[in-house]
Amino acid sequence: MTDNSCALKTALGISSRSLAHHWRKAGAPGQLPGYATHVKATRRATKYMKMGGYIGMGIGDVICVPALVGAAAWAGTTYGGMGGEIGGNILYERTLP
Repeated sequence: MTDNSCALKTALGISSRSLAHHWRKAGAPGQLPGYATHVKATRRATKYMKMGGYIGMGIGDVICVPALVGAAAWAGTTYGGMGGEIGGNILYERTLP
């Protein structure tokens, strides 16, 4: 057997002896018991992870946009107000008779 098939057998928890027993019992040489179930579970997990990614992105657009807009509005009013106050004082002092 190649290294890949040995690694696969180890990952699936089967031995050559049990594999031969399943072949005789099921009459399907070349099939690994549990492999189809493993692939189905992996496919299902991938589907949920993909859907979770979309949900995460949606929650990120809903949470991040108001947070960024709020932070920008706060910074604009705070620093803009300070700048306006300084500019107003300078203008007032220069226009005094």
